[in-house]
Formats: sequence, structure tokens, C-alpha cells
Amino acid sequence: MVGIPGSSKGCTTCKRRKVRCDLKIPFCARCTNTGRKCEGYVKDWRQKIAQTPVKRTVDTRVIIQPGGAKAFDNQIISLFWERYIPSTDESVSDGSPCSWLQQIISSPSPPDTDALQLSLKALAVTRLGRMNQDDRLALQGQSCYVRALQQLQKALRSDVAVGRDETFAAGYVLALHELFESESLVTSMEAWRKHMTGLEALVSLRGPQKHRTPLGRALLEEFRASLMITCIQDRRTSILATSKWLAQDWDETSNSLHPSIYHKGLVLASLLEEIDNANLSSANDSTLFYFLQRCLGMDTDLDIWYEEFTIRTPSSSYWPTPMIIRSDAPSSAPGPKGQPRLSFANLYMASTTVTFWALKIIISGTIATACSTILSSTSRRQSIVSLNTVETISTGAEELVDNPDSASSVDEVAAKAHRLSNQYDFAQRKDFATLVVRSMPYCLNFSMGLLGPQRAFFALRTALGTLRSNPSPEQKWLKSNHKKLNERYVKSTRGLCYSGIRLLLCRLVI
Repeated sequence: MVGIPGSSKGCTTCKRRKVRCDLKIPFCARCTNTGRKCEGYVKDWRQKIAQTPVKRTVDTRVIIQPGGAKAFDNQIISLFWERYIPSTDESVSDGSPCSWLQQIISSPSPPDTDALQLSLKALAVTRLGRMNQDDRLALQGQSCYVRALQQLQKALRSDVAVGRDETFAAGYVLALHELFESESLVTSMEAWRKHMTGLEALVSLRGPQKHRTPLGRALLEEFRASLMITCIQDRRTSILATSKWLAQDWDETSNSLHPSIYHKGLVLASLLEEIDNANLSSANDSTLFYFLQRCLGMDTDLDIWYEEFTIRTPSSSYWPTPMIIRSDAPSSAPGPKGQPRLSFANLYMASTTVTFWALKIIISGTIATACSTILSSTSRRQSIVSLNTVETISTGAEELVDNPDSASSVDEVAAKAHRLSNQYDFAQRKDFATLVVRSMPYCLNFSMGLLGPQRAFFALRTALGTLRSNPSPEQKWLKSNHKKLNERYVKSTRGLCYSGIRLLLCRLVI
């Protein structure tokens, strides 16, 4: 009966509201239909799992579970969902930060989607085993992973199954398994890259039109964010950076600007590959100025995007939070040089903003390198090709215009490169890196689940690369908080041994 302690089997949200719960799994319809976040049946599920007898057997290939195998799997997967996404209500106030995973967990499973269900189970069971320090359960999760991989390979050989959203989702879930649950850093990254390469080929095979469904769009947005990171790190072009994938006429999603920042990142990755192939150190002036112009255009494009992003944002995208609640908690520690840490409306907003700052760091460094190459060249030709029209770099900055006479002398060319190198200097990149660092207490807070570190990894790694080149108070501050985060996540006394976060932190060698 509702309102009598211990007698109601309803979800936590309905219990607190003192209303009757319909007991649907994994989320009750009363909550979801009214736009509330269903907090699930955590207490009841944990009790059932803990009370379920487990037979001792040498065969660990299958999880021993009660008669309702499907219900048991749903409980395990829902428990993982609670650990994966942010736990604070405001983090999902404008939509789930991981809508693709929410959709495949909360929707009925279509027939012949064994690969998806096994991949979800593999990730959830392995995580549950790690959390409870249960090696046997973790091994069973690894066994589920092998079976899921086999089913995925089977689906990819089917002309019908290969085009399903569920097949795409299964592949991405298995990639997450490698990212979070692998015991080896080397094998984890190698397997992650293989999964991403395979998924990229699958997306290309499916084509843009296959991603019109709600799940297909959500999956593509999530995958695009991960692929952008891989492509920038490898400095390579992706199929998703081509015109048919960047055009929006096939994409009927909302006018949100969050996904488009990953478009910018994929275009930047393609530009980096072109620059590497051109070998600027031995390129002539014409080539140097061509790529300098491309970089300046990319930087301007990012600034235009951010201006529109801030205009569309109903409130400030971020703000300083000087309060110190607990001095031993990374989430409440002040930022570098005593600057306040930054807070955001939700993780979705935070990940978009720090990604923008990271891209600005990369393009600024690329422009600085191009200017340095121009200034150090000793074989400059007297006849310089036209620079073409370059838009205003930023407010108050000079313009490079299509005027052959302005580039007719070595001195003028060097003067322009010198002005740009002063504008795109280390201080600019350090400012962006400091903003990223000040955002990490928010992104890496325990309440952000596993999704927080996953969303922040790219920006933090980019910021660290900048700060390493010049020791500073920012780097010292980050080292101190890196230690606290390791202690908080890896040596937690509550047994929440987040191996995925541990791997992410280990990759950030300071």
C-alpha cells in the first residue's frame, strides 16, 4: 500500500510522491508519461539480486539467474543505466544526455536482436562485477561479450540485420565495453579503435537516410562525438566529414547546435590530415598561405558557431562557483590560481562547451605552427601568390584581403605572419586550457556517472597537452586534483571501483 513503509513495491519516485506505481520495468509509465525521471526500483532489485542463491559451478559461461531470465537481465541493465548517466535531475532536464542508450533500454526488444541484448548484458554484468569486486561475475560478463561479438558478426552478414539500428547500437555498446571494462590500457585502446573503424564502415554502408529514425539519429550523434575524438587524435579524414554527411537536408532532428560542434571537429581532423600530407616544413609560400587561410577560416567558423550557441542558450552556458563545500572533494575544490571552478546547467551543456574550447586550442596551435614555419623560411620567393579573401579573424583583428600588392614583399608577408603569431600565442591556448581545467570538477564528479569522464576526456587531454609545454600553476593544480580523483574513483571505500574512469585517468599522464 502506498504510504506504508516497506509495503510498496513501486519505484522510488512514486514512493516519494505517494502515488500508485504501475511497476513497469525498467521505468514506470506513470513517471515517463508525466515527464518525470523514474528513479527505478533500486532497493528492491538489489535485495532480489543479493538474495538470489548462486550455484557453485566450474562453468562460468552463463550467469546463474532466477526463472524470470528476461526480467533479471532488465534489472541488471537498469542498474548499469543508473551508474552510467548523471544522477542529478538537472543533468537531464533538457533531455537525456544519453538518449540512444535510454531508448534501447526502455523500448521493447525487437525480434532477432540477440547481439544488442547480449552486448548490453555484457557491459552491465561486467560493471556490476567490478562494482561489487566479484571476479566471477565480471568473468561472466566477459563471456557475454564474446557471445555478443559472435552474434554481431552474424548480424553483419545478414542483408536485413545489417541495416537495423539495433545492430549499430550493439556495435557501439561493445566499443564502450572495451573503453570502460578492459583490464589493459593497450588492448583497450586497440580494441576501441577497431570497433570505431568497423562502426564507421557500417555507418557508411547504412547511408544518411538510414539514420532518420529517433534511435538512428541519437546513435549517429553519439557515434559522431566519439569518432571525432579518434579522427583528431589520428589526424585523419572520416567519411562523416564529407558533404553528404555534413549537409542537414536529410537530418530531421531539432535545430540544436550541440551535435554540430562534432561536425566542426571532423572537418578539423580532415584539415589536419591535409596539412600533414602537404609537409609544410618544405612547402612553398603558396602552399603555406593556402593552409594558413584554411586554418583562419576554420577558426572563424568556430567563433560563429559559438556566438550562435550562446544566443540560443536560454541561460549562461557556464558560471563560476566559488563555494567550497568539502575541501577533500574534487568537485568543490577551487580552480587554478584560486579561480573558482565552473558549473553548467547540465552535462550536455558542459561537454559541448569544453569540446569547443578544445577545438579552439587545436586550431590556435595549428595557426601558430604555420606562422612559425613562414617566419623561419629562408628560401622565400619574391613573387607571392594571392592570399585570397580571408574573413575577419576576430573582433578587433586585422583582415587579410585579396590584394596581390599586400603580399608582394617578403617583409610584408613576414609582418603578417608575425601579427598572427602574436594573436594566436601560447597565452590564448593557456586561457582555453584553464577554462577546461576549471570545468573538470563538474564533469568528473561522482554524480556524473561514467558518462562524465567519457564526455570530458577529449577536452582534458587537449588541455593537458597545452599545459605540459609550459609548467604553470594550472598544471600544478591539475596534478593535485588528478591524485584526488584517483583516490576517489580507484580506491573508493564503497567498493565502486570504476575501472573505466581509472583507465581514463591513467591515459592522462601528467
